[in-house]
Amino acid sequence: MYLNNIKLLFIQPCVAESKKIRFKAEFSSDVSNIMPYLNSVVKSGSYNSNMPSFTFKKDSRLINIYANDMTVAKAINETDAYSIMDFVKDLINETYDNKNSIEPNYEMRKKHGLLRFIHIYPKKL
Repeated sequence: MYLNNIKLLFIQPCVAESKKIRFKAEFSSDVSNIMPYLNSVVKSGSYNSNMPSFTFKKDSRLINIYANDMTVAKAINETDAYSIMDFVKDLINETYDNKNSIEPNYEMRKKHGLLRFIHIYPKKL
């Protein structure tokens, strides 16, 4: 087991959705070397090697993984926060256990949607 535990540091009201929460949790180990493998496993995620960080969505929750901690926005409640922490712990440990059969992806995925096209429009309409 690579990651032994994740410790909840704090819970605050979510800025994006007032009826939800956001939280921060700390990893028992540095996970930065696992991020390129997570980038291969979680196709909808985005790896940033400069930070390093790995960001993805699980349902409506936005999960940001950093070297030593994680932040989550739009969690339902404290029970949901612990469930997400368990999910991330399992994801990291399973990815680590299978890393010899995973080709790491060090590339940052391009953003999709409106932000990708906004640069083609004139600054003033």
